Amino acid sequence: MTDRRIAASYALIAMCAHALLIGLSLVPSLRAVPLERGDAITYLMTAENIVKHGSFSRESAAPFVWEPYRTPGYPLLIAASILLTGTHAAVLFLAAVTSAFAAWSAVRLTSVFGGTGAALHGAGAVSALLPNSLGLSAMMLTDAISGHLMLVWLYLMITGCRRHSVVRLAASTMVLVALQALKPTFAIAALLVGLAVLLFYQHDRKVLVLAALCLVTVPMPFVLASRNLQAHGVHSVSLLGVETAREYLQVRYLQEQTGEAYETLTRHVREEDRREAQQLSSPPSLYGRLYLVKEEKVNRFVREHPLAAARLMLTEMVQQFAAPQEFFPQVFVGDLPAWGRGVGSLLTLGLWFCAAIGGYTLWKAGNPAPALMIAGVLLFFLVTGSISHYVGARLRFPADMAAVPFAGIGLSRLRTIALKSSSSLREA
Repeated sequence: MTDRRIAASYALIAMCAHALLIGLSLVPSLRAVPLERGDAITYLMTAENIVKHGSFSRESAAPFVWEPYRTPGYPLLIAASILLTGTHAAVLFLAAVTSAFAAWSAVRLTSVFGGTGAALHGAGAVSALLPNSLGLSAMMLTDAISGHLMLVWLYLMITGCRRHSVVRLAASTMVLVALQALKPTFAIAALLVGLAVLLFYQHDRKVLVLAALCLVTVPMPFVLASRNLQAHGVHSVSLLGVETAREYLQVRYLQEQTGEAYETLTRHVREEDRREAQQLSSPPSLYGRLYLVKEEKVNRFVREHPLAAARLMLTEMVQQFAAPQEFFPQVFVGDLPAWGRGVGSLLTLGLWFCAAIGGYTLWKAGNPAPALMIAGVLLFFLVTGSISHYVGARLRFPADMAAVPFAGIGLSRLRTIALKSSSSLREA
């Protein structure tokens, strides 16, 4: 059975598994977690304003100012779902489609790295059935789709670099632009592009290709930042980063210093920032004034307490690295007990253990580039998520998907070791 047929088989399995779970999750008697909660509400509000008023805004009344915290990709998809099907819930099934592309990419990339047989099947199975992939696909969030597309981008980028294929590199750019429209984190994706080119593009035109591919990561963030500048007086792709640093990273420090409850401190910080923002005369947008107030306080916090900030970020990185595979059961039973989260964390650590074995196997075979790439991807998402808190494995999920080909190779290697050990015991 060729790697293409294996890839196609697991793409079909992934799409069917995700579509089935999404369909079950929409049955009210089966679903334990409301579809419209948390971040999903803001995506839904902006999508409804697109449909009703043609404005990308979270406001409930005119003027419908530009949404400062979210990027427009996912609200546009929800809006399309509403217009085409009459319901926002149909957008979830897009994740079933992207999961198929991810499974295909996982198997094909495993083959590119030299994996055969068990490695291809291992990568396909993990991609199709990873619990957080299934669970996030049943939630109205950007995480599932962006994680799936991350693996597709990695496949196109690496094979494009290795084959010097303009078509594949152009396709990888299109996927990356889609990712930038989905999540503001990818505004700085030039770091990942640069790493991939440096590791996999072996040609005397490397510098030119590096410059060109990094350059094409600029237009989407620039347009989004310009819209925020026009509407709110702040040239930033999203105003969410500063708010997150203020209300999560800095509040955690204040909690350590005062001993007050986290929720109480968060409420006080928000009230204080709003009072100070209302005293400013510019920019006209309250969102912009809040950004300036929060930015000043975050910058001062980092200047005055750099070691504390670094320690808190490192702590969050460790917690996110070990965050459990919990979203699949969570959809149907709600928040898991401690033992359930513990099992989920063991699954996460198992995924990364297998990925480490896979990366080490490739390194020992004289191919260190893949291991360096996945290490860079993991570090990218852990660092960018380190100013947040209480998000579990959501912000790490794209790295989980990127690790799947390595996990497949690692599983194959462990299987070989187990078979040899079993054979040795029988002979003894």
